[in-house]
Amino acid sequence: MNIKIYTLLFLIGLCTSAMSGLAQKPFSKNSAQSEKKLSSHLPPTVQGTSGDCDTINYPVNELWSGTTYLVTNGKPDYVNGTNKYLDKQKGNTFDLSASSFTHLLGCYFAFGKANSKTGANLNKKIFFRVYDDNSGVPGTLLATEERTLSQVKADVLASSFTYINFTTPLALPTSKVVHITADISNFKYPNDSIWIAGTLDGEDVPGLAIEQWSDDSWVPFNDQTNGYGIDVTLWAFPIVSTSAGGCSALPVSLISFNGERKNNDVSLSWKVSNELNMKGYEIEKAFNNGIFKPVTNISSINSSKEYIYNFTDKNAFASSGGAVQYRIKQINADGTFTYSKTIGLNGSSNINSILFSNPFNNALKVQFSLATMQTITAKLYDIQGKLVATEKAATYNAGSNTITLIQSTQLKNGLYILKIDAGNEQQIFKVVKQ
Repeated sequence: MNIKIYTLLFLIGLCTSAMSGLAQKPFSKNSAQSEKKLSSHLPPTVQGTSGDCDTINYPVNELWSGTTYLVTNGKPDYVNGTNKYLDKQKGNTFDLSASSFTHLLGCYFAFGKANSKTGANLNKKIFFRVYDDNSGVPGTLLATEERTLSQVKADVLASSFTYINFTTPLALPTSKVVHITADISNFKYPNDSIWIAGTLDGEDVPGLAIEQWSDDSWVPFNDQTNGYGIDVTLWAFPIVSTSAGGCSALPVSLISFNGERKNNDVSLSWKVSNELNMKGYEIEKAFNNGIFKPVTNISSINSSKEYIYNFTDKNAFASSGGAVQYRIKQINADGTFTYSKTIGLNGSSNINSILFSNPFNNALKVQFSLATMQTITAKLYDIQGKLVATEKAATYNAGSNTITLIQSTQLKNGLYILKIDAGNEQQIFKVVKQ
């Protein structure tokens, strides 16, 4: 008789315990600030919007806190990451039904922490998944990408977002509602500490954040019965486009390209941001004849944050007759490429440097730096040698100056020859209008 009573009590206890797992998870909003708060102005320079692209929820709303709630006080038990409930996935719902976007190219995630007390766990993977919608929660799995914990940790230490890209643009489902998540099921509380930055309750449109429990069920954060009962959005920023061809504005952004003469050497530097699927950079050089040849190749570090590359061309003027020109060939992972502006530098004392876009659109604008005051003339010829645009001779002071060939606005697309005269010196460039 006593055995039956004890058995009954044990079974009641099991049922109570199981039911408690479906109840709202306890945590304190007032003491929920994490040990680290992210800045809304973190690097990298993520592209925002263009005609055929957008980065959803970016730039970051200045009112968003970029932190996480704690399930219990004093321990790294994260609402937005690993916790004692062994939650498997954390993510967001994105409804793009009102937009013209048809494809998903990738997504940025802002992690606030990514580490483990066990060194071997740094080699374990975080899986980034995309699902279609099934009545407000994730349905069919559409795509999966992965990163190791060590890769995400490196991004956190560099104050950088973690970029997830899809080799082939992912077509949005008919509903245009997708759920994008970080699967952290390879990691366990309290040994592993991982959390994604998010808003605090009420800082965003209700109901975007979702999670997958240890029993594989999906629960929105704002579920008043089973969830946390908070309106939270995680810092995930999908990159979407209007076609499978991708975005015209989202590949690597060349912020600046500069050259400086140092005795007989030339020091080149270029600043980039948002390197997505880049293979590298080829430095090309011409000896004042428009015939460019490769000098060196530099591999891309493929960082989503801003980065400055440097290269020194030794004895740059040895065979140039006093003038050299440089451009950068930006090579993508798929073999496609684009060219930077062209820089011209002079080994003599008149013109220090010349910079212009090549190819150019509309009017050709030429920036140049003079060592001393000079009389400058700029002329543009077609390939038959006919003068098609000119800027009459004028005297310019030492330092930086600009000439704009207004007549070039009316020219057809094609190849032209640009000649810059400075005193008794002349520099010649091949330029393309497109």
